[in-house]
Amino acid sequence: MADRFAKFVADAEEALPRLPLFHNCDGLSFRDILSVDQLKPSKCSVFNEELLYFFYGRPAYRAVKDGNAVSNNSLYPICIVVSPNAPLNPVRIAPFDTGAFAKGLYSGFMNPRMTRADFFAEPSTDSPPRIVRTFFGNNDNYFHGKPVSLRIPPLEFEARSYYDLILSSITSPEDDRRQTVEVQVKDPLNLAEANVLLVILPAEFLQEEEVRAGIKRWSAKVRTYPTFRWNPGEYTFAFFYHVEKYLRNRGFINER
Repeated sequence: MADRFAKFVADAEEALPRLPLFHNCDGLSFRDILSVDQLKPSKCSVFNEELLYFFYGRPAYRAVKDGNAVSNNSLYPICIVVSPNAPLNPVRIAPFDTGAFAKGLYSGFMNPRMTRADFFAEPSTDSPPRIVRTFFGNNDNYFHGKPVSLRIPPLEFEARSYYDLILSSITSPEDDRRQTVEVQVKDPLNLAEANVLLVILPAEFLQEEEVRAGIKRWSAKVRTYPTFRWNPGEYTFAFFYHVEKYLRNRGFINER
């Protein structure tokens, strides 16, 4: 039944405070974002519609899929941290990366007849913190990928499947996006309206007045990382390093 998972998490209290949302992109996309001061939906091959994606509370998305080392700075990743108060109207919320689900990366934990829709929560801004409370207990556990001990009723198959997925420590192709809540919206988000908390980007990008002026328009804090001839996905560590410090200093993840 497609709404069992939604009902299971809807009964939980929210894990507060609500966490920021994260939109990661590569350098080429970031230049386009700077030019219009907006995050815009784009065609999604998984759902075959125009969507704008965020991850709740964690900068888990890898913007560049190729695993090869590069020194092409248009491929360097950028992390845009969006305020939890930003005016977003979700159309779908899933407890994991729906793209990985579509590729069958979670199939070992689920009944073959289960679909991604079986795991959607209510499309509301209070659903992500309820998912966090249900399976992780608090924001700190969620950020660090540490599920709580949980008794799930025998017939809540979807909740059990998700819980098994996030508990698993076996070597597998999926990454920590399996533990990160995905938020999909259809409307653009204006960035120059106090909607951006923080931008993390390559240090060399700050040499450009275009970049400095854009971040100033967004009233955002900025953090940087040095670049090397690396796989772009390796810079995700820099995102988590800066984001953890930012969230902890501002009381988002100080609950124990």
